[in-house]
Amino acid sequence: MSVPVASIRKIDFREILYVPNMLTLGRLVLLPFIFFCLRHNTPPYTMAAIVLILAAVLLDSLDGYVAHRLNQVTDLGRILDPIVDKLSVGCGIVFLLVLRDFPLWAALIIFGRDVAILVLVFLLIRRKELITSSNFLGKMTVTALAGMILFYVIDLQPHAIISVYLAVFLVILSGGDYIYSYIRIARSSRGGHRYE
Repeated sequence: MSVPVASIRKIDFREILYVPNMLTLGRLVLLPFIFFCLRHNTPPYTMAAIVLILAAVLLDSLDGYVAHRLNQVTDLGRILDPIVDKLSVGCGIVFLLVLRDFPLWAALIIFGRDVAILVLVFLLIRRKELITSSNFLGKMTVTALAGMILFYVIDLQPHAIISVYLAVFLVILSGGDYIYSYIRIARSSRGGHRYE
């Protein structure tokens, strides 16, 4: 399994107004409200945080479906989706570190993988003018991370810690897949294609 790529030369920033791209950005809009609810840490606010997290997960599923239904699959959307995924998950884990006693070792592994991917993305842009987008394994990982965040928000043990081990396993697996894909793309003289 490997990651698809998009050419940065084909990006049209006017496509930010397309419905699926607006849905993708909608996940970022929810983040401060989620933090606000978690910070209050009372049952009503916790329930509101759960509803908002589920709304973010729904938007994540909906943007791809809408993009295909409306024939609005774009290189910009392929790039925005994983960026928003990383920002959403990263902010969620920071919230949990501060407010829910999330294990630091797991946060370091997750953040370490994302930093490594960002470095590789930067190198890919510099050398090939390409940028990667999410594949199925990446989406599975984001789903597992979202589930993990939910279990910690609810404070449901032992499910929360089990979900951490599952999410970290997928983080490592998808990180390895990304590195393998980067090596293949970097060695190729072709550009603007999907590498599978």
